[in-house]
Amino acid sequence: GFYAYGRYIRPGASAEFVYVPSVGWRSTISSAQVIEQNWVGATAPANDTNENTLYTMTIPGGVMGANGALMIRTKWQYTNSANNKVFRARLGGSQLCTFTATTSGCGAFVWDINNRNSESAQAGTNGGGGSVAGGTVDTATIDTSADTTLTITAQKATGTETVTFLGVSVILQRFD
Repeated sequence: GFYAYGRYIRPGASAEFVYVPSVGWRSTISSAQVIEQNWVGATAPANDTNENTLYTMTIPGGVMGANGALMIRTKWQYTNSANNKVFRARLGGSQLCTFTATTSGCGAFVWDINNRNSESAQAGTNGGGGSVAGGTVDTATIDTSADTTLTITAQKATGTETVTFLGVSVILQRFD
């Protein structure tokens, strides 16, 4: 692979460079590519039941295109109890993915955020583990033609419990 304009292009992938007069050069990736991978964990504060941000990254403007998708794979460790632990992915501040866990002590959640034929219309999946029946779809109107923040959060029902974010992989899939 190689880097061009600050973007890593893996073997087998390609990139298109577009000049946007008000922004400058932008690159778009034409096939599925890991755009972020971080396995440095973070633990939610003790004795806290607020929604805590445990990871943040910037999605570069224009990389998703009108029909692109982000597949967000997260891994967690948490107190095995009947109390709720809520995990969320927010794009530009809007909640697009969520999963509530109680027992088991660990989890790996796979969420998708898709642009819906527009860089300013998204849908996100709720659930974990890659396939959930009977869930809901959250929608938003975030302008992904501009840099956008992806935030991963956790919230505990009981402050004495623990929630640890173990890591994330974010995979970009371009379809246009």
